Amino acid sequence: MSRSDHPHNSRRLSLPLLALAAFGFTGCATLKLPDFPERSVAQQPHRAVQDGLAVGVHPITEASEAKKYFGVDLLAADILAVAITVENRSTDSGFTLEKERFRLGNVAAGAGRPDKESGDETAARALGTAGLVGGVLVSPILISLIPLSAKMGSDAKIIRHNFVTKELQAKTVNPGQAVHGFLYFQLADQAASGNDRILHLEALELRTRQYKSLEIPLHWERK
Repeated sequence: MSRSDHPHNSRRLSLPLLALAAFGFTGCATLKLPDFPERSVAQQPHRAVQDGLAVGVHPITEASEAKKYFGVDLLAADILAVAITVENRSTDSGFTLEKERFRLGNVAAGAGRPDKESGDETAARALGTAGLVGGVLVSPILISLIPLSAKMGSDAKIIRHNFVTKELQAKTVNPGQAVHGFLYFQLADQAASGNDRILHLEALELRTRQYKSLEIPLHWERK
């Protein structure tokens, strides 16, 4: 039996090859970003209720949490992702949600509030123009603001697609139903470590054709 055919030599050769194969497999593993757990309004840290419309929100402010669910540190890019839960507790009317009816503003300045009455369709629509400070960032604009290097390859594609799939979609919430999703806001002038914002939202009550308004204060400490 030659040295190369000896079973002990074969085992010595096979172990490094297995290790290299395992390394290559893990090195090429596809990035996996888990779904954010769906929570009731009562389980969300910030919430408000008015006339059967209940809304709870959870801002993603920890780098570890952002990387877990989005693959990047969003606050480092001055982006605030907010998990939204909307419950319709009414028994006789649905509510229609529109992303342009959500706005993030400063508490002191009251920037979350629209300039005119919530029933003014033209004024409310103007608030939702993408790119306005405090307005919702739609996915294509958001994606352009996240610094993803070319070397990330397929991971970058997964991260971009993940923003779209987690985004709260415009829809009607019927009595007894709940919807979940994320909205994204660009933060400006975030030099201070303390952060106080107010989330203003309006939902159209289908029975009365009137907009219900809610304001939810948010606070976090940037670390």
